[in-house]
Amino acid sequence: MLGRNIFLYLIFLVFLYFPYLWLGGVEFPTLILGFLIIAFGVTLNRRLIVDPSFLIFMMLSISLSFVSFLVTGLGERVFYLLVMSFALFYSAFWVVSFGLKFRTPDQLKLVLVNVISFNSLLIVLLNLRIINPDFFYSIVRTNPLVFDYPITRYPGLAYDAFSYVSTLSSFGLCLLFDLYSKKKVQIDSLLVLKAIILLASIVFSGRAGLLLLMLFVLFRLFPIIAVNVKFSVVSVCSLFIAFFVDWGQADWLKSWAFGFIFNAISGEVVLDSSVEGVKSMIFYPDNLIFGDNVSFVDVKSDLGFIKLLNSMGLFGGLLLVVYFLFILVKGISLRSIYLVFLALSIVVLNMKDVYFISPYGHTFFIFALIIIEGYNKKRSF
Repeated sequence: MLGRNIFLYLIFLVFLYFPYLWLGGVEFPTLILGFLIIAFGVTLNRRLIVDPSFLIFMMLSISLSFVSFLVTGLGERVFYLLVMSFALFYSAFWVVSFGLKFRTPDQLKLVLVNVISFNSLLIVLLNLRIINPDFFYSIVRTNPLVFDYPITRYPGLAYDAFSYVSTLSSFGLCLLFDLYSKKKVQIDSLLVLKAIILLASIVFSGRAGLLLLMLFVLFRLFPIIAVNVKFSVVSVCSLFIAFFVDWGQADWLKSWAFGFIFNAISGEVVLDSSVEGVKSMIFYPDNLIFGDNVSFVDVKSDLGFIKLLNSMGLFGGLLLVVYFLFILVKGISLRSIYLVFLALSIVVLNMKDVYFISPYGHTFFIFALIIIEGYNKKRSF
C-alpha cells in the first residue's frame, strides 16, 4: 500500500511539474519517463477507453489542423499541441484509474493538492534560503534566467515559468477551498498550514496567481465566508497579515506582489512598469489568419493571446475556443462549479501567458479533475 501511494504521488509530481534532473551531468526530463510508464501500463491493460466528448474535441482540433496544413503547408505547432493534449489526457486517465483502485475520488483531489503543496513548500524554503538554492539546483535543472532575473523567484521543481507556477499553486489552493466548501475536508491545523504554504508560494512566484485567487473569491467563496464564522476569521487574519503586517526585509516583496491591489483600493491610476509595458508587447503576425508558424518562445511578448496569434493565427486560435468549450461543457455536464471556474480562468490566464496545452501541469490538472469528477458522478470514461 505504501509503495502504491509513493508511486501515485511521484507520477502526479512528474506530470504537474515536468522536473528536469541532472544525472551524471546530463539533463534528464522526467516527463519522458512518465510517458513511458503510462505506455507500459496501457500495454499491460490492453485497453484504451475513449471519452466521447474528448473524442469530439480531438476531431474538431484535427480538422482545424488539417485545413491549416492544406492552406498554408504549415501545421507543426498545431500538430504538436494535438499530440500533447492526447498524451496528457490518457496519461491523466491512466493515473486516475490507478489511484482509484485504492483511493476515493475526493482523496485523489487531495493528492493533487498535496503534490502542489509539496512544491509550494520547496518554493517557500528556497526563497527564504532555508534550502540552499545552489545545492538544490545542482540536482534539479532550472532555467539559468532564474538566477539573472531582477527579482529572485525560485520555482521549486519546475524548470521555469514564474506565472505558470504561481497559477498552478492557485489552482491547488482553490481546489482545497472547493473541497472545504463541499464539506469534504474540515478546518484543522494541517489544512490551515497547507493554505498558508500555497498562498506564500503564490506571493513568491507571481501576481497572476493572486489575480486568479481573487477571481475565485468572487466566483465561489463569498457565500462560504458569509455563513461560516471560523472560515471568516481565518480569511480575515490571512488578509491582515498579507496587507498590513510589516514584512521587515521582505517588505519589497509585499509591495511587488500586492502593489496593484493597493493602487486599486486607494483609487490611484498609476500603473506599474509591468502594466505600462503591455502596449509594446502587442503586435500581429504577417499571416493574420494562419499565423507565422513560430514557437511560442520565439514570440517576444508576455501576452498569451499575442503568442497564440503570432504562432497559429486566428484559425489556430480557434483551438483555444474548442479547448475552452470542452472544459466548460464537461464542467456543466458534471455539475462541477470548480471545473466551470477553471474553464473561465483559462480564458483570463491566456491574457498573460499561453495556457492552451500549458508547458506545465495545468492541462494535466484539468484533465485529471474531469476524469475524477466523471468517476465521482458514476459516469464511464
